Amino acid sequence: MPGSGESTPRLPSALAIGLHTFLTARSGSAWGLGSYPGSVTARFITDLEELALSTGNPVLRSPNEHGLASGAMARWFLGEAPFLISATSGMVDELRGTRANLTYAAAQGFLLFADVRGRWFPFQGTVHEHENSDDVFHARGLTVIHLGTPEVLRENLLRAFEAYDRKTGPVVLMVSPAVLAYTDPQFRPETVRLPSTRAPGQSRGLIVRGNNATEVLDLLNSHHTRLLWQWGGMSPQESALCHDLARRCVAALRDSLTRPGTVAKYRDGTVVPEYLGSLGMYGYSAPVHHYLHRAGRLRTRGEQCLFFLKSRLAESATPFSTTTLARRLRTVQVTREASYLAPFVTLPVRAELEPFLTSLSTHLCVDEDLLAMRRRAIEEARDSARSGGELPVLPMEMSFFFQQLNEIVERLVTSAAYTYTGLIDVGRGGASAVRNLARTGPGFSGWYGRSLMGDALWAVPAVATSRPGHVLAFVGDAAWALVPDVILTIVQRICLDNVRMRGNLSIFRLVNGAHSLVNTWAETRRHTSPNSNTMVLSLPSDLQRADLDMRLRQPETIDVYSVLLAHDNARDAQPAGRERLAQSGADRRRGGRPRMRSHVSCTELRAWHLPGGRKQPA
Repeated sequence: MPGSGESTPRLPSALAIGLHTFLTARSGSAWGLGSYPGSVTARFITDLEELALSTGNPVLRSPNEHGLASGAMARWFLGEAPFLISATSGMVDELRGTRANLTYAAAQGFLLFADVRGRWFPFQGTVHEHENSDDVFHARGLTVIHLGTPEVLRENLLRAFEAYDRKTGPVVLMVSPAVLAYTDPQFRPETVRLPSTRAPGQSRGLIVRGNNATEVLDLLNSHHTRLLWQWGGMSPQESALCHDLARRCVAALRDSLTRPGTVAKYRDGTVVPEYLGSLGMYGYSAPVHHYLHRAGRLRTRGEQCLFFLKSRLAESATPFSTTTLARRLRTVQVTREASYLAPFVTLPVRAELEPFLTSLSTHLCVDEDLLAMRRRAIEEARDSARSGGELPVLPMEMSFFFQQLNEIVERLVTSAAYTYTGLIDVGRGGASAVRNLARTGPGFSGWYGRSLMGDALWAVPAVATSRPGHVLAFVGDAAWALVPDVILTIVQRICLDNVRMRGNLSIFRLVNGAHSLVNTWAETRRHTSPNSNTMVLSLPSDLQRADLDMRLRQPETIDVYSVLLAHDNARDAQPAGRERLAQSGADRRRGGRPRMRSHVSCTELRAWHLPGGRKQPA
């Protein structure tokens, strides 16, 4: 009452209530909120953050909108965590190519932008007489919902929710200032109308093109053929089925550059016997190469078959040309989307993966002699790669660094139950990390989709502060130069937002002063020398030694290692479309003579110990 001295509590935004209610009903505390401040959205963001915190949903931060999108992409890959990203007027282009990657991955979430209309050349306008940002979204296949007036907010929100449930990628919300500011005492969580959810698989049964399911089963059971499997993002049930079936029919397993860790060397702390390494446009492991080749030449079409499960079989999935895949290799592709079936696949299968694998498992019956042949092939390929030769020089060869780091990681995995989430940025160093480093589970790679340099580094704050366990990130000096200091964002989350970092974060900044992948391409394909166009200036400070065995497990600690590496074209360099790579003339002249002996722990070390979750004193 007037004069009582009590103020009326401010109602939260009706839109914030609606979005929070829907996402929480669909995903509980798993979905994450990302926001970048703006004058038009400031109050709305405050309301949404308070609602998110009340239900235990992470509030994620980044130096800019692009970083928010990268973090959302990583969290979707690692746990299919939906997202809501809020940005202010005129910022629709700030998500850059990551917006396309979110669509490509069919990631579920909302991208919300303030929408100022009806003004002559508006300040930070998005849709007006001279520009229509809707065209950009429609070109990316995104659904756009305009929330223009409070009177039809409920109807428009229901349209947005239905679009979300179609699972075709993010839904864009263009919201007027009137709707952002709108409050209604009758607009409560229990009054928000939600569309009914469709039960998983309700309208998608086992659909097989032709009779290829029978042929695939016959291939597993009867053909004197090596099998090499690669798969994309899977549910735990699908992954368990794949591992069980691969064990029973003895199929070699390979990881990928774009989805590292979906197939990992270690599973539940033990080695996966069928695992051989990685295969892709870059990051091609030596055991996989040996498995597919004899005396440097691709084995005959009848000797082997490559499986791509729940995969688009994009160009980055293999180092082989389309002609090679069509004429010199047998391939099997299993996907539920007809548009993803590659025209050059030998046995295309359109099916839901889980029932398809269940059917194969039920009818699997492989002769013991055939199983023994496949086991020998895997063991021979694995044994062939056990060769040293890397010299401890300074700067280190990239393969030497990762060989030494991998020994440490594998020792921790087997002796201390160590697990980690890997973040792999685009560049020669990231490809080498995929090729050489044993993984313990799924990670996130910036190579996915448009291969955006810097996206894995952008994703570090979101992953490190919202997921349990240790994080290892590998970033080249070129990608590092593109991105603002993400450490400050993590410090804000821990010290100001009172969020606990539950493991160790180790960022390896791989410094060789060059766009090394471009250099490798130029030197091996164009036979040209590096020039200033591919150079990256780095000024590392004095080197320190670090005990990585101890530091990789140090909880609530951020370590940044600047690792000095040499640019070379031996062992780890594999440009697109090339199955083998000869040393360049420069490498042969260098002769591999060490100038200075060094240990892998020679690094520039910056460390922060940040106990998380500490409340400020009252």
